[in-house]
Amino acid sequence: MNVVVFGAAGGIGRQVVTQALESGHHVTAVVRYPRKLALVDARLVVAQGDVLDPPSIASVLNGADAVVSTIGISSLKPTTLYSDGTRNIIAAMKAQGPRRLISISAAGFHIDKNDPVLMRYALKPLISGILKEHYADLMRMERIIAESGVDWTVVVPPKLTDGPRTGHYRVAINENVRNSWSISRADIADYVVAHLPSPAVQSSLVYVAY
Repeated sequence: MNVVVFGAAGGIGRQVVTQALESGHHVTAVVRYPRKLALVDARLVVAQGDVLDPPSIASVLNGADAVVSTIGISSLKPTTLYSDGTRNIIAAMKAQGPRRLISISAAGFHIDKNDPVLMRYALKPLISGILKEHYADLMRMERIIAESGVDWTVVVPPKLTDGPRTGHYRVAINENVRNSWSISRADIADYVVAHLPSPAVQSSLVYVAY
């Protein structure tokens, strides 16, 4: 497959690029600063682009089969990166043809019966208070994707770690993984790459955790 990865210089994005190449895919890695992605492969194209600047990503999806968005921001300030960036990605997809989109969200603001009691009543409310601006835009992003009409999957991880790729994790559809706490970025990438073409998990929030 021809795969386009936005946010390719970040923790999950870099793992998706690396694992997609290892799986034999052709990858276009879209980054604002190409020097930050020190990867070289015959099947890799590094393209400079910014999801908040639509003309800079207008042509990168030409010929793509699937799109992965791992865009992210570390600031606690109000942001529209997730919502506006995703809206621009979807517009470019509709203009260029690819229909398959996998995007990364976060489990921190998704609270349900599968969360451990401490997580449900203490940790997630606390984290949501600290990251309220960040989470507010992720919520907007999820709504935009759900209403987009593309073949979408939103992957929802709990706390992310820099642990190794194990290939062993639990998955739940449209609800939190029961009693889950964390997962490595490498294993989130493992799930994403394995499900690039999968119709079984389209139009769903997919929670992935240990």
